[in-house]
Amino acid sequence: MIESLNIIKSSESPQLSVIESVHGKNKTSPLPDQIVQQAVKNTVAEKFSKAAHQYSRSALVQKQIADALIAWAGQAVNINRGLCADLGCGTGYLLQHMLAQAERNVVICGVDIAHGMLRETKRTLQLPEIKNAENCMLLNADAEYLPFQSSSVSGIVSSMALQWVASPARVLTEIKRVLKPNTHAVLAILRGDSLAELHHGWSELGQGYRVRQFAHTEEWHQAIQQSGLRINNHHNPSFVTYHQSVIDALHSVKDVGAGTTDHSQHPSITKTDLHKLQAWWHKHYRVNDSLTLTYSVDFWHLQA
Repeated sequence: MIESLNIIKSSESPQLSVIESVHGKNKTSPLPDQIVQQAVKNTVAEKFSKAAHQYSRSALVQKQIADALIAWAGQAVNINRGLCADLGCGTGYLLQHMLAQAERNVVICGVDIAHGMLRETKRTLQLPEIKNAENCMLLNADAEYLPFQSSSVSGIVSSMALQWVASPARVLTEIKRVLKPNTHAVLAILRGDSLAELHHGWSELGQGYRVRQFAHTEEWHQAIQQSGLRINNHHNPSFVTYHQSVIDALHSVKDVGAGTTDHSQHPSITKTDLHKLQAWWHKHYRVNDSLTLTYSVDFWHLQA
């Protein structure tokens, strides 16, 4: 488990920095499923780190979803009450929005498991047009083991990140632990029925699942109830992207680090497979000669 860290005030950290997470030593050996989960997490972190240099350019729908989350949530998370955190901050899109509203003595903390993403965020926040970058702290950490003391965080946001966690119950328990009483978390989480076009297409070709299957709304709802968090509001919008070819659609997923992450073996994709997938997709998911790809998302407004 990641050891708790003292909260770092902006006055104590005048330079923008990436603070490495510190892993405590377990007294017992990890269980086999924990080893598998960690291997999957390492793969996710590696893929997103590799995609970091092109993420901001490619993640158009992710930005659209973040903007929609901000508009939907309004002022649910008051970032000027102390320390606020963006879980799975990626290359810092939401962080920039939060920093633009930040007052002088608040700390906005970007947390991401992918060190490459934090390097890109650091470069972005050092640009002269970014406001209040000195209020920001970056933490390389796992959202399921947050490096914050209990009841120390005044607000949490997260967009298009928490679907990658191994355990919805674990991450929500951590969010409840670190939030101060009566403070809020606003989350956008990709649902299990997302990217249906891809799942259906690969299944049609006998390829199984080549994109990770995410938890469904029901699992998140149950985990929220178990965590002790209260649901203030819930919204489940869908966002559709349009692509000229199946290659374009596949690259739109791969270029943001969201390719296959499980360890099951898949046969190699042939040109024939791609032609079949293109024909099937064109028949079943075509709008005005473009192929659609649907991102189904849960927006949660939670209160500690």
